[in-house]
Amino acid sequence: MFSQDLKFEKNLYSCMILFILSMSNRRTFRNTHIFEGKIREYELQLINFALAIGERRGQSPIITNLLTYLLIHEQLTQKQLKQLTGFSIGSISTHLTAMMSMGFIDKRFIPGTHTNTYFLKIDLGPNLSNLKKMSLSYLNQAREFLKSKREDLNKIIDKKKEGLETILNRFNEIEVVLQIYAKLVEMLINVDDIKDFDYDLKYHKDPYYTTEFDPEIKIIEDDLVEFFTYTPMFFGKQELFSEVFAYFITRKKLSQKNLRKLTGLSAGKISQEINNLLELGIIRIVEKSEKGELIYQMDSVSLSFLKISYNILSEYIVWKNKLGKIHSELESNKEQLKKLNGFNEIYHSVNLFLKITPIYENLYYAIEKIKNKMESSLTI
Repeated sequence: MFSQDLKFEKNLYSCMILFILSMSNRRTFRNTHIFEGKIREYELQLINFALAIGERRGQSPIITNLLTYLLIHEQLTQKQLKQLTGFSIGSISTHLTAMMSMGFIDKRFIPGTHTNTYFLKIDLGPNLSNLKKMSLSYLNQAREFLKSKREDLNKIIDKKKEGLETILNRFNEIEVVLQIYAKLVEMLINVDDIKDFDYDLKYHKDPYYTTEFDPEIKIIEDDLVEFFTYTPMFFGKQELFSEVFAYFITRKKLSQKNLRKLTGLSAGKISQEINNLLELGIIRIVEKSEKGELIYQMDSVSLSFLKISYNILSEYIVWKNKLGKIHSELESNKEQLKKLNGFNEIYHSVNLFLKITPIYENLYYAIEKIKNKMESSLTI
């Protein structure tokens, strides 16, 4: 009898623990993730803000949506993400797995269910300390990769292989831009240091290019293209964008026909990515063949990276006033709006974006300074 009572008490205690834990995750079991009225409108504005930035960096809209909703809500299940985004569970699951492999998000099991809830691992608070640490880690990975590939090139440097000079010059440029970004990331927390940042630019025009690479050089090029397509540093970018961008890094000068041969992509997809790169100012038209085929050129690897960052950061400038307007409305109508579901989450998210905006704004002006100096050097 005593053992039965003890067993009953033990089971009752376990049920109580599960109940308490489930209540701590009550957002998972109720529709508190569905915001209403004006709060939902503000949420969609924040999503549009993130999508505008994502589009500038060639990022997948699925990745942008998932990351932003997780930022706003702190934790969400796959089912909840499906309700918010409209994406399929399969697509959501695939992208969440990719983000976990990169260390951007994590998951925890919800006691008493067969469900996981997902949450951001990146600290996007005002001091951006985790983001700084992660960015430096990715830059170091890129440095180590380039070092190993340069060692491979050094083994064949005396063979005068076709494409060797081109790819060596492009390696030099990649190393320059990595140095610039490392210095900027180191200063990320101190806004004044970023504002006053300058870089002693030692840039020389690269007269070398070729549309054909020796097989030994092509192997190294393939490794470089794969790295830039799948590296965590470029995580979230559209794969087609990254691949075409990478071939302009290695080859400098290409036609759409060259790109179709290198990538195996259709003429339509190549044309789309070429137009994207032209719009961003990353490449330009330099020649037209007798048959009317256009030749495109990426003049500077370093400048191209800086232009991408500049375009991304410009969205923060554009959205600064819009975010300020949302904040003013939240403050002015707080008593009424705080009765609506989601007020606290939106209020916190808007404040977070506004607190980090000055940092990105100063990054914008620092990169603008370097970009302008580099553009001047190209015209000399």
